[in-house]
Amino acid sequence: MFELAQAYKAKKDYQMFWNKPAEWTAWAMPVVTVLLLTLGVAGGVYMVRYRQQAGIITADSGIISFAAVYTGQGQATVSFKSQQEVKFIEYRQENAVEWLPAPVILTGKLYITRLSGLTEGGSYEIRIGDKIFRLLTVVAQPN
Repeated sequence: MFELAQAYKAKKDYQMFWNKPAEWTAWAMPVVTVLLLTLGVAGGVYMVRYRQQAGIITADSGIISFAAVYTGQGQATVSFKSQQEVKFIEYRQENAVEWLPAPVILTGKLYITRLSGLTEGGSYEIRIGDKIFRLLTVVAQPN
């Protein structure tokens, strides 16, 4: 670092002594390089974070034994088995744009999560990897 500072000072002194104007490429190239590297690292970190947050699993994840039960009061319990590790599932009201993440917990061989903020009488989509399941939020009335 000190050698770089000394070299920069020597170059500046040389240019001042001989009245040579500084060329724009002498300062623009390092600035552009640092800018591109910074943007590349920031983009890479963002992509890694998004991939981890979304809990992406592959198409052949083998989701089996899926069950979603609306328990009332705007909550539902979802359970399923998967051949691959799953950290998050996503859900949304049918035809909504934004998917909401829900972390899952592995208990034995069964993944379990609780969805909240649901409206009674609504229809929801639950996405696990590339598979989409449906949930109707109705409470069974006792006879």
